[in-house]
Amino acid sequence: MTEVFETGIKFLLAFILLFFLVLFYLCRAWAKPMHPERNTKIGALVAILYSFYFFVGGFIIVILISLFWPNLVNLIKLFFS
Repeated sequence: MTEVFETGIKFLLAFILLFFLVLFYLCRAWAKPMHPERNTKIGALVAILYSFYFFVGGFIIVILISLFWPNLVNLIKLFFS
């Protein structure tokens, strides 16, 4: 059960890093026309805030999957049969 949790956290951290980088550059480019002197700060703040939301949601999902992992096949059969 802990292997599932550790693997989920590793994937979550990798996806958060990718999410942060993409969102940072998109927000920075979005803020550049109106606030050229503060576009990096805006990009960083927005990316940090939404990366935190992404982490919290992903962490809850990883916890739920790791808790229900031993009975996951039975749960799938229960919901889809």
